[in-house]
This record gives sequence, structure tokens and C-alpha cells, in this order.
Amino acid sequence: MARILIVEDEFLIALVASDALADAGHTIVGMASTYDSGIALARKEHPDMAVLDVRIASAQDGIDLALALRAELGIPAVFTTGSRDDANVVRASPAHPAGWLLKPYTEADLLAVVAEALDGVAAPPEAEALPGAAMAAPAGRRDRAV
Repeated sequence: MARILIVEDEFLIALVASDALADAGHTIVGMASTYDSGIALARKEHPDMAVLDVRIASAQDGIDLALALRAELGIPAVFTTGSRDDANVVRASPAHPAGWLLKPYTEADLLAVVAEALDGVAAPPEAEALPGAAMAAPAGRRDRAV
């Protein structure tokens, strides 16, 4: 399983995502809410992947962080976002996003996108839809929304 960094400025969302990933066998190396704390944790812990909210509580956002993580440490990122903003998709493309999740997403969505990203099969988002945004939990399964 993977070592994962979570950067999300909404504590409850970060906590639920952390619990879901840990329950699936991943190790959470830390949770951060800003660019500076996220890059510091990544430099210290060297995670296999980061799950980053696009909008975080700092002047530099999750896309800026993903670009730095990829360039400096070679760490891929899965983005979470509350809006379908094509400009962010274009801006994030140099970071080679490993996946996208549109909020609100379920734990099953998160686990599926992370699994795809770890397998290296996540496709870049298309202008019409963000991958993961249309994903649904398996029939009959009730997952908490994140």
C-alpha cells in the first residue's frame, strides 16, 4: 500500500479521507491545510502520492503545490475540487495529475481514483468532465460523502 499526504483546508473532509485511505491499508504520512505545511511534510516524509484540494488556505493553491511536488520530489497528485473549472484543469496539466475528484465525493470514489493513480492508469481530465466526478459507489453500497 502507499504512503499518502493529504492537503485539505476543511478539517472534517481531510479526516474522513484520511480514515478511508487508512482503512484501505494506506499509510497517511500527514495532513496539511496550506502550501507551506504541505511542502514541508512532503520534504520530510517523501510520500508516494498526495491528495490535494485545489483551493487551500494559502496564497499558493493546491495546483502550485502539485507543481512543486512533481518538480522537486517527483510526487504525483490526485486533485479534489468543489468546482468544474476548466482553467484549473489547464493550469494543473504540467503537474501531470494522477486523478481528479469533484466534491462532494464518496469514500468509494476516493479509493477508486487513488487505486487508479497508483496503478498509473488515471487518464488526464477532458474539458467536459473531471474523471472521478461521475464515478459512483458500487450498487447497494452506502459510503459516506467526503
